[in-house]
Amino acid sequence: MLFFRYLLTGVWLSLASGLTLSSEPIASFSTAEVPPWGYEGPYGQPAGLLSVLAERLGAIAGIRITNDLRPYPRTIDEIRSGKVDFAIMFAGPSSESIGIPLGVVTDMDIILTGMNNHVPIESLNDMAGEFVGYIRGSLYGKVFESNSEIQKIPVQDMEQGLRMLAANRVAGMVGTDQALYHGLKNEQIDPLKVRPLLILGSAQAVLYFSRASNHKDFIKPFQDALQTMRESGELQDLFALPGKPAEHFVIH
Repeated sequence: MLFFRYLLTGVWLSLASGLTLSSEPIASFSTAEVPPWGYEGPYGQPAGLLSVLAERLGAIAGIRITNDLRPYPRTIDEIRSGKVDFAIMFAGPSSESIGIPLGVVTDMDIILTGMNNHVPIESLNDMAGEFVGYIRGSLYGKVFESNSEIQKIPVQDMEQGLRMLAANRVAGMVGTDQALYHGLKNEQIDPLKVRPLLILGSAQAVLYFSRASNHKDFIKPFQDALQTMRESGELQDLFALPGKPAEHFVIH
């Protein structure tokens, strides 16, 4: 009888523990599946800069999180609908219409990159008729979106675009500096073999909370967690550009 009493006690404790865990608040993230921001790790887990950020924010806030990798347009849809609580998106009126901005994650330049032997250009129109790659689903501002002179080629990620650039299948590749420098490193391309043809603009990645979410109590802890990472320097370290070629990659 004593054995069964211990057995029943263990069962009740397990059930109580399960109920406690299931009742814990869980903050949901949607992360764009675009390297280096988000991608599937070797064991199928979410990896990438924004996945690391989501985990750290949850740890500092003391709140469990879930994080799903999605194509960027779907991330936007999930924030709009309130299906998820958080996402990091490009700052702008369209993002603020569906999300509450909680703080800047990182600042980026949007760069048109070509091979080092490409002639200098002063505007996108100087590449009229040429093939220019861009990451499918990403937005790079009105200068790029409205241009009808170039031949825009969607690619899966920066790594694919850089391979096409090196093989002369495209004349230029558009992306953020973060994606570019990580892509050069991952593809082991000598940065001296490419050059910035044009800075198309700048962008900010911002942590947004869904305006349609009912979990408003998540706002302050995650906003505070982001500020904690900024003040400690952890945020800047996470998004530091790897192997940035200093003088070579500056347009004067």
